[in-house]
Amino acid sequence: MIELTPFLNKESNIPLYMQLVDFIKQEILSGNIHPGEKLPSKWKLAEYLGLSINTIQSAYEQLTAEGYAESRPRKGIFVADFKNDLLPETCFSINSYMKKPARKMNKSKLTSIPIHS
Repeated sequence: MIELTPFLNKESNIPLYMQLVDFIKQEILSGNIHPGEKLPSKWKLAEYLGLSINTIQSAYEQLTAEGYAESRPRKGIFVADFKNDLLPETCFSINSYMKKPARKMNKSKLTSIPIHS
């Protein structure tokens, strides 16, 4: 089993479970966590990080929904094997979404409004 030590910002507008999801996804994509490795139990990770079990549960459910992890009944949560699947980085990531530049505006459709001081 692996040890996770993410930096989670409790003052951020991004929910803690999504911060944890993004951290685990980056660890998987960078090769620090390998396919087939067991993730820490929800209870142990919640206690270690000082978070609620619901936060960890939500993060693990999100990882499973995005295809990064798979639940094995009575065994735990394991990193998914991506050999024959689409690359996981094609999945939505809140951090990658927030880092995208704003769409360019079509200036021909804008009208000018005079401002009087």
